[in-house]
Amino acid sequence: MVGSPLSPQDAAAQLTAFKSYVQLIADTTAGIVEKKLKAAQELSENFESVVALPQYPQFLAELMRVFLKILDEGEPQFIAEQNIQQLRKLLLEIIHRIPCNDHLKKYVQQILTLMFRLLKIENEDNVLVCIRIILELHKQYRPQMNEEITEFMKFVKGIYSNLPNHLPRIFEPRSQKKVKDLTDINVEVWLQDIFTVTTVLTD
Repeated sequence: MVGSPLSPQDAAAQLTAFKSYVQLIADTTAGIVEKKLKAAQELSENFESVVALPQYPQFLAELMRVFLKILDEGEPQFIAEQNIQQLRKLLLEIIHRIPCNDHLKKYVQQILTLMFRLLKIENEDNVLVCIRIILELHKQYRPQMNEEITEFMKFVKGIYSNLPNHLPRIFEPRSQKKVKDLTDINVEVWLQDIFTVTTVLTD
């Protein structure tokens, strides 16, 4: 059974709500990451409705501008429970869900360039989403990616070249780490010795 199309008034109200979510996600005010995450969750849960709106192309332009800017300029996160990490991952997942049609085509190269960069610096969960985005866009659009592919292959070669040096730390039994508070974690130091998802306990 097919539902009735939205009235112009309902469509306008829905678009206003979706725009407000994107505006909140773009807000640089300190201390509102939880609100931004909730806005992204609302957008994610209703994304199919967004795509069906007549104003979708204009909305997509603003969404891509905001999402790519946040992912490009924001710092990678390595603590899964933090709202900022959940937000970054959700933005990537929304990008992955965007229909591959003519509306998205103009953003493909920009997305791919960013995804290849994020592959080198993001955490494991986010990298997996980046890879899915790259594969899907390549399958649908067959873009020219000679430079990006060359850089990616160099990156992969470097990983495999260094793999023997890290095998013991990757596969050895790893005890849980314990800290008084997550803010006590020195992420940069820990990342030198951690190569897999690691459980951290707090008091």
